[in-house]
Amino acid sequence: MLADAEVEAVVILLPHHLHEQVANEAFAAGKHVLLEKPIARTLAEADRIIQAARTASRTLMIGHNQRFDHRHAHVARQLGAGALGRLLTARIDHQQHFNPPAGSWWRSLDQVGGGCVIGSGIHRLDLLRWWFGEVEEVSAQLQWDATRLEGEVACSAELRFGSGMQAGFLCHWGIHRPTHCESLFITGVDGTITIAGDEPGRQSLAPHHGHLPFPDDPSHGQESLWRHFHRCVTTGAVPLTSGEEGRASLALVLDVVRSGTLRAPVRCEPRQALQRSGRS
Repeated sequence: MLADAEVEAVVILLPHHLHEQVANEAFAAGKHVLLEKPIARTLAEADRIIQAARTASRTLMIGHNQRFDHRHAHVARQLGAGALGRLLTARIDHQQHFNPPAGSWWRSLDQVGGGCVIGSGIHRLDLLRWWFGEVEEVSAQLQWDATRLEGEVACSAELRFGSGMQAGFLCHWGIHRPTHCESLFITGVDGTITIAGDEPGRQSLAPHHGHLPFPDDPSHGQESLWRHFHRCVTTGAVPLTSGEEGRASLALVLDVVRSGTLRAPVRCEPRQALQRSGRS
């Protein structure tokens, strides 16, 4: 497939330990790459993938699809417009019954690069970074269940952002019912925003403070992940979820897990400002 000149771009949805090898082979063959999250298991792997994209002058986009949910894009617009005033706190979670069969790569700490945080929690941590900027300090606790996987099965954490606001984060793969639920709660001095499960989302804004649903069409032309990738490939625009953005979200995942492993707060390394023009 990589030798076929008519194939201009590839989508890589493989176990995490194969991301670096296959992405770099695709770039060496001159292909653009949409790479499923996480970008890699380690920052060193991520750096080599990003460098391979630069060397090949090809687009690298990471599949952080939750940024392309029209509800999450609406939240980004509301926060960008200052609708909630000075931000105070946020709470975000992911809860799921996830018990892979024996022999699944999902059970392997090495192949996954961790447990629930890199597997699912990275989606929610990526949203927090997108909305609130970089995290300065993390304090996390981890739980394990060897009957499900080698990595952590649950994580709760408190994150402090450079702005001074804080967020609570929960990722749990060990609940005992066949369900998948995510929720979000953001508060500011002038209002709140909530999303529970698959509901359309609600907001309460000053001066009325009534609980109002999101607009009937909150998308405002929000691109799908696929259309965004196509546009970036054809125009050279930097993806919203570029390689650098994927690396930064992976770094936060690793900081959360490190804090939980050490059972102590961890100071996050400052992230360099991302280049917003040209290819990733």
